[in-house]
Amino acid sequence: MTDRNERTAFLARFAASAGDLSSPEQAEAAYESIKGGARELGTSANWQAACDWITANYEEATELRRRKWVIREGSALLVIAST
Repeated sequence: MTDRNERTAFLARFAASAGDLSSPEQAEAAYESIKGGARELGTSANWQAACDWITANYEEATELRRRKWVIREGSALLVIAST
């Protein structure tokens, strides 16, 4: 895995972009941060699986409520995978 500081910094940016998920733009910004290279920040199967889970479920979701759920749950997966 890459440096823990890099993953911690990414998680902070991810959380900041998601904010309180009160708008579609926040969910989209958080998703875009995942697509923007998050997967490469870790070589563990858990980290990469969390990124893949977010990507697959976000792209499949058609409702904003579901997309927000994906970002919330995905952020928890990323935190667990980063340790």
